[in-house]
Amino acid sequence: MLRTVLFIAALAAPATAQAAELWCMPDTLCNATGCKPTTNEEVSVRLKDVKASSTTLRTHAEDVPMSRSRDGDVVQWQGVNATGGAEFLAWRQSDMEFTYLIRSEGREYSATGLCEVQ
Repeated sequence: MLRTVLFIAALAAPATAQAAELWCMPDTLCNATGCKPTTNEEVSVRLKDVKASSTTLRTHAEDVPMSRSRDGDVVQWQGVNATGGAEFLAWRQSDMEFTYLIRSEGREYSATGLCEVQ
């Protein structure tokens, strides 16, 4: 039985590493006025080509070019959106949690939640 569980776990681990896309659904949104829970799929983000050093983040009906800035259990990407705002996405592979951050015009917005491999 243990051998079967270990075999299944070994098969599942490379699947995350080989993922073509992450879909990240926030459960909490924060801005200068505070944080609030959400279940609105319209605020989700998608990261394409997860293994590539350069990739695209789909957010707010915009494709934002992103580059990988950190590897390991926590992988981080950063980029600049069309209005000049800095965008960051950090994804912890061990539990699939993510933090998404936008810094624009002296303001900061963030979202946290879970990602799903697509």
